[in-house]
Amino acid sequence: MNILLFAAPVSLVSYGANGPATVTFVFALISLAPLAERLGFCTEQVAMHTNDSIGGLLNATFGNLTELIVAIAALSNGLFKLVQLSLLGSMLSNMLLVLGCAFFFGGIRHKKQHFNKVSSQINMTLLMLTVMGILFPTILTLAGQEDEQSEIAFSRAVATFLFVMYLAFLFFQVISLA
Repeated sequence: MNILLFAAPVSLVSYGANGPATVTFVFALISLAPLAERLGFCTEQVAMHTNDSIGGLLNATFGNLTELIVAIAALSNGLFKLVQLSLLGSMLSNMLLVLGCAFFFGGIRHKKQHFNKVSSQINMTLLMLTVMGILFPTILTLAGQEDEQSEIAFSRAVATFLFVMYLAFLFFQVISLA
């Protein structure tokens, strides 16, 4: 997979030479795959020297770093709706698809599964807060209740709130594991 790293300089040259946007995008996308793999490998190596919960938190946090990079690039180009929809799709696929597969395959192997009630409640609360935080600014705008400037201000306030909630979640996870 490391051979795909050669796509990174090609994308940089294409971008610098004002080459076709499609070529730049394709090579940049190809170069992200080995970088994401290396990031995952490094995170797993660090997680080996911690307990399972801290390792899981590291994986969850740094596992989405490529999405964060893409979101920052899209935000710098003013593609707000793309970032909203990308985040919503990522959350729904991670929470529904991955969780559903875990339940399904876990159910095949184990007839009865046990889950931590508090952890489940916290995860579902954070999921609901996140989905509402992404949908509310859009709904208010579509309903004609606010203009684009107030939507941006509201979105920033919601993003700050969600970030603080994520930090509180990390704090809770780390403290409850000690």
